[in-house]
Amino acid sequence: MGEGVAGGLLDLGAGGVLAPEEEVVVDRFVEEDRVLGHEGDVATERIDMRELMEVFTREAKSTGQLESKFRYAMSSQTLATLFDSPNVEGSFGVKKGDVDGVDLVRALQARGRGVTQGGATRFEEITGIMTLASGRYQYRNLKLSSGLLVANGAFDVQPNKDVSGRIAVELQSQAAQIRGNFIVDGDLKAIVLKPN
Repeated sequence: MGEGVAGGLLDLGAGGVLAPEEEVVVDRFVEEDRVLGHEGDVATERIDMRELMEVFTREAKSTGQLESKFRYAMSSQTLATLFDSPNVEGSFGVKKGDVDGVDLVRALQARGRGVTQGGATRFEEITGIMTLASGRYQYRNLKLSSGLLVANGAFDVQPNKDVSGRIAVELQSQAAQIRGNFIVDGDLKAIVLKPN
């Protein structure tokens, strides 16, 4: 029903590595309708998030070193549209970077006094699960750690770049423990955190 094509490591520059394990599948259906399919696994190590984000969007920015393992599948009637609507699912981790457009510390300080927009959050590590289907990105089991600051949550990014989700943030110190729950709203250009 299909043939496998194995790939080795691909050097992406700046120490980044892409390790595809691909399988190409071509199925034949009734009445000789041909559907092309392509599926496989991709693992990454030491990918610069700043450069990667520029490939996918100019609306959101992040830095750090990405490691990930994803499974992808796509199908189409023609080769020209094979990559138009892939399905992707997997886990990722980003170390030592920042997320632009979201200031979790400022959101905690301002909780109960309106929305927070803009700024940046530095982190030691972010981990989570990402799913892409029909142009919609879903991020689940997100965990961010940055010294005394920890956060967890989930959010979606729609094909039109609208963002929606929830996040719980906690800042722990010897003097006090501050917690806040927030609704994530807006779009990639202007993410808004609303007290929940």
